[in-house]
Amino acid sequence: MWKRLAPYLPGVHVAPGNVEVGGIWWCPSTRQDTQKELNDVVNFWGYFNSSYSYFARVDLWRPGQATQPDDLTAKELRCDRLLMSDVLVWWDYGKLWSYNHGKKPGIVQDPGPPGIDGLNQLYGDGRGIWKSAKQFDLPALYARTGTNGMVRATVGGITFY
Repeated sequence: MWKRLAPYLPGVHVAPGNVEVGGIWWCPSTRQDTQKELNDVVNFWGYFNSSYSYFARVDLWRPGQATQPDDLTAKELRCDRLLMSDVLVWWDYGKLWSYNHGKKPGIVQDPGPPGIDGLNQLYGDGRGIWKSAKQFDLPALYARTGTNGMVRATVGGITFY
């Protein structure tokens, strides 16, 4: 499967018995050892999570999947709509938080509340901003309520932005 998908996924390299995910799939501050650890997950489980959440084409999503879909980029890139954000995910399976900027280096698995410093966010006009942890309602994050923008994943997780 990976061999067939690789031409469509820039930064994914396939060799016999090994898949390596790199390039655009990682925040520039993601450490090399974290990338290696997650590449080991790719080869063991057969899928990968990047260090970003991608929010394009929200207009095609199922109703209720995003709490504030007007914040996210639909079919046209707009300066006031979010396209991508660093990872901030609650995984129901394992009961852990994943994020890439916080009290521990790399993409961490943390029982919480999440010790994030903040998130890099990319908007539809190409502008990048830093959203600090102070701009999140952290108690609501821990309670996993919709006061912060969130997207429910299909595999038992919630991505916050």
